[in-house]
Amino acid sequence: MYGKCGNLQEARRLFDRGGARRSSGLWNTMISCYSQAGFVREALDLLHAMEQDGTIPTAVTYIAALSACSHMGLVELGTHHFTAMSESYGIAPAAEHYACMIDLLSRAGILESAEEFVERMPVAPDGIAWTALLGACKSHGGVDAAERVAERALQKGGQWASSYILLSNLQACS
Repeated sequence: MYGKCGNLQEARRLFDRGGARRSSGLWNTMISCYSQAGFVREALDLLHAMEQDGTIPTAVTYIAALSACSHMGLVELGTHHFTAMSESYGIAPAAEHYACMIDLLSRAGILESAEEFVERMPVAPDGIAWTALLGACKSHGGVDAAERVAERALQKGGQWASSYILLSNLQACS
């Protein structure tokens, strides 16, 4: 509650009082609070502390960590965490993890890698994946990249209104 209200000091005080063995849920909550508030370094430091504590990260832990990396453009670190979740902890990436990686690559302006990532996903990309990529085209890639991404999305059977709106807005601004 304190973290969601922006009172991270009180949230951390209560977290620290949680004793030597905190549940993964407590760790995830505090990591997410820091990440969402823009305190990326603190969020990632907590992930490291969680591992040092012997608490095994969960799929939720990695959504928060990848989101934090995305907000700061930490492509290498985000890629490391994406790989570590499956290699070190046996956590199979879900659609949300893939969306975070697409967002990470897109925000960093690495659109070709983001497109390749979408095409290589073992799960079918959803509207969130294509929308993140199209949104990045507006910031980094221009109309040609957006049209290419929109065409791929539609070829895959996408019918997302937001994709049409983003493409239309991008074309209107150019």
